[in-house]
Amino acid sequence: YRLGPAAMVLASRFDPLQALPELVRPALQQLARRTGEAASATVLVGGEAHLVGFCPGTHATTIHFPQWRWDNPLDLATGRVLVAFTRQADDAPLPLQTCSATAPADRSGWQAEFQTIRKRGFSLLRRPDEGQQLALGVPVWATRDKVLASLGLACPGFRATLAHGQDMLDALWKIAASLSRELGCAQPPLSQPHLRRLTPPRSRKEATR
Repeated sequence: YRLGPAAMVLASRFDPLQALPELVRPALQQLARRTGEAASATVLVGGEAHLVGFCPGTHATTIHFPQWRWDNPLDLATGRVLVAFTRQADDAPLPLQTCSATAPADRSGWQAEFQTIRKRGFSLLRRPDEGQQLALGVPVWATRDKVLASLGLACPGFRATLAHGQDMLDALWKIAASLSRELGCAQPPLSQPHLRRLTPPRSRKEATR
């Protein structure tokens, strides 16, 4: 006999670093094949973001991560998803300064971004200091009210068109929904999202549109 995915996660619920790598590996490989871009899976451990899986893209030029642990989860699109969905983002102490030039300027800006992520179901991150690299992250649900992990895709700026970004988001959403079903969440509580732009909202008004 072999434990199913949901039972594996429950049995290892206090150590997702051990429970998830085997489960997410096929999903990341499928994402990389489908989009050609680098795929990753991230969990929160305490206040840190930890990668539990990575698969490089199939293009000659692909994104690579310099590390597997980030003290500041807000440096990652997947980390922002996890903070928005799994922490009391309005009250929790967070290192608000990040390595991304697209970061909000203050706590009220972060609160607006977390609200946008929860409403739309994904995070979008651009890195102007790295050639306008585009990163997207979506939640993986264990139940309709519990996010266990986040799947992400990242591509170099020269491939970051709106059409390709939508293709990346579509693939992420479909595969994250499939993985969520394996983990016990039959239907994610949000509808499949759509990209309106390739830059994060610049104001609270834009964030709530």
